Amino acid sequence: MKAVVVSRFGGPEVLQYVEVKTPRVGSGDVRVMVRAVGVHAADAMWREGTYPYALPKPPFVPGQIATGVVAEIGSGVEGLTIGNPVHVLHLLGGAYAEQMVVPHEDIIHLPDGIDLQAAACITDYIATWAFFQDGFSGHEAKSVFMPNSTGGTGMANIQCAKQKGMQVIASGSSEAGCRRLIEWGADHAINHKTGDVIAEVLSATAGRGVDAVLDHVAGPAFNDHFALLAPDGMIFIMNTLAGAPRENPFAQMRLHPDRCWKIRSWSTHVYDRHSPRRQDLTRQVIDLMVSGRFRPTGINKQLLAEAGLVHALRGERKLIGKTILVP
Repeated sequence: MKAVVVSRFGGPEVLQYVEVKTPRVGSGDVRVMVRAVGVHAADAMWREGTYPYALPKPPFVPGQIATGVVAEIGSGVEGLTIGNPVHVLHLLGGAYAEQMVVPHEDIIHLPDGIDLQAAACITDYIATWAFFQDGFSGHEAKSVFMPNSTGGTGMANIQCAKQKGMQVIASGSSEAGCRRLIEWGADHAINHKTGDVIAEVLSATAGRGVDAVLDHVAGPAFNDHFALLAPDGMIFIMNTLAGAPRENPFAQMRLHPDRCWKIRSWSTHVYDRHSPRRQDLTRQVIDLMVSGRFRPTGINKQLLAEAGLVHALRGERKLIGKTILVP
């Protein structure tokens, strides 16, 4: 079979589309014919060798998320039949391939007739829906600002927030990106390349500021978010794609003790120890997608063989919306 292999850590050029041995099915395993692979930021960190959790040594097939149909079932597996549509979340990788073999625990049986390419976005929604269901615990928020939100995670963030009845203000780096933000349901879209983000957020909230900021970039501009927060507002750190803040955020918070700002770090790895809750949230997301309340739109579909090109375009921020790979 064909697969994308990382033979050494490095840039997009290390993603090689080659022939590999077809994996064998063992007891408790399921073989899946892959129909779509969800591309995520973690894939680039695997490729670069910078992923902070379990990271395989080269050579390996990257990718943790895929959808497809059941092709073979190992002994001891119940509740699945050949041809069932499934969603796969396999933290050990292997999704950038025509086929993958995974433990049956890593598989969610999807409803018949579901769009498997749209379903490749499910994990984006699971991560975000989990956050809005559990991560906001103890913090009441009626408004939220989402910077740099023109990717698949941004799409999920916006639609999950709207399901919770929040006012959503989001930003992107182009007019095309801002149009997509509105399409996904944002109430206000700001081009942070040409607009005054602070002024526009304050204007949209009648000068009060937002109750929450969802930041998956962090980096040097992190402390700028404090100027957007309402009293008792919170910054949720979803990821640190641009590294650590340049200045100490706690020092910034202490300059305004009357505002009582908060920071919280959030990751779905909290569910690594709470599998039943992850499964429950997954089922909720699938139901919301089937009902049409979650609407993955503007999906970028690329061939699996073009994985290197996709990683390069993502690194240059030239893709808007969710990107999937298809064999």
